Amino acid sequence: MTCGTHRSWRTGLRSPPSEDTYPNSESARQHALVAGTGHLRTTLDYACHTGETHLHVHTNCARRLNHLKGRSGPMNTLTARDVASYIKSKTDVYGETQLQKLVYYAQCWSLAWDGSPLFEDEIQAWKNGPVLPALRHSNTSLSPDAAHLTDERARATVDAVVDHYARFNGSTLSARSHEERPWREARGTLADGEPSARAIDPQVMRQWANDESLAGHDVPVRRPVPHRVAERARVMELGRSGAQTWARTLEILGR
Repeated sequence: MTCGTHRSWRTGLRSPPSEDTYPNSESARQHALVAGTGHLRTTLDYACHTGETHLHVHTNCARRLNHLKGRSGPMNTLTARDVASYIKSKTDVYGETQLQKLVYYAQCWSLAWDGSPLFEDEIQAWKNGPVLPALRHSNTSLSPDAAHLTDERARATVDAVVDHYARFNGSTLSARSHEERPWREARGTLADGEPSARAIDPQVMRQWANDESLAGHDVPVRRPVPHRVAERARVMELGRSGAQTWARTLEILGR
C-alpha cells in the first residue's frame, strides 16, 4: 500500500505496517468505540505525509467484546487525580462534589471528541450523581498542579469543560447529572436515594455527549488544537496495538 490509496479490511489479517511502509508518516490513531450494546466499531488510521492514506477496520462483534469499551491504544498514563489537580490549577473549586462532576464531564467530552478516555479510573453511579472513588476526600488533599497534563488536546478538553461547567456549584451539577442518560442508565431501577457502586459505561457517556452536540444543546466548545507531528515510535506503537486488537476481534468472531 502506498500513500494516496485506501483500503477497507473486511476479512483476513495482515501484519501492521513497517517503518518502510510509511517512511513519511506523521500521525496514527486507533480507537475502539462501541456504537451500541454489544457492538464494536474499530477504526485504525495510518495517515501518511499527504494525509490521504487510511486503513479502516469496521466490524460488529458480540457482547464478549464489551471489555474493550472505553479503551484506546496503549493504557492511558493520566489518572483522575491528575485531571482534578489540573482543574484546581485553572479555577476555584468549591467542594468535592463540584470537583467530582467536573472530572466526570471532562471524561465524557474526551470520549466524545477524541474517542478515548482521559484516564482509566472507574466512574460509579452513586446516589448523588457520578462519582470517582479514586477522588474521594481529595478536594482538600490535592494541590493545584498542571504539570501532569502535558498533552495539548487533553488540556484543551479540560479547559473547555471548566469554562462551561465551573460556573455551576456541586449541587447544581449533581442535579444535572441525575437528568442525564449515563447516570440514569447505570442506576437502572434503583431509587434516586439508594446507594450504588454500579459503573457508568464509558460508551454511554460518549453517546450522550455526542447526542447533546447533535441536538444543538448548550455544550462545551473546545479551542482548536495546533497540529502536532507524531514521533515515529508512537506511530508504530499505535499500529501494533491496532493490529493486536483486530487479531483478538477475528479470533472471537471465529469461535
